[in-house]
Amino acid sequence: MTLYSIAEEIRRCTSCLLWKSRTLAVPGDGKGKIMVVLPPPTDEEDRLGTSKLKLENVFVTHITKCYGNTTKEYLKTCKGLWLDKQIQELQPEKIILVGKEAQSVVKDKRAINSTLEDLENHIN
Repeated sequence: MTLYSIAEEIRRCTSCLLWKSRTLAVPGDGKGKIMVVLPPPTDEEDRLGTSKLKLENVFVTHITKCYGNTTKEYLKTCKGLWLDKQIQELQPEKIILVGKEAQSVVKDKRAINSTLEDLENHIN
C-alpha cells in the first residue's frame, strides 16, 4: 500500500459519522522521515481538502481526516484505520504530535508531544 492509495481510501471513508459533515477529506501530504500529526482539520482545510501547514521534507497529516465534532471514538477509529497505515507506510524517524487529540491516542516510541509554536524546534 502507498501513501497515495491510503489517501484515496480516506477520501471514500464512511467508517464514522464525521464523513457526513465533511466537504473533502484531508488525508495528509508531503514526504520525508518526519511526520507531524495535527488536530482535526479546520473548516477551511475541509473545504480545500488539504492542510494549511506545509513543511519541507515533512509529511503533515491530521489525527482525524474529516472536519466535524470529534469524539474519542472517532479519534480511535481514524487512528486505527488510517494513521496507523500512514505510519507503517512512511516509517518516520520522528512523529510530532500537536494537540491533545493526537497526544491522547498515539502511543509510539518515536512520538514527541509539541505545540504549533514549538514545532520548528522538533523538526530541525
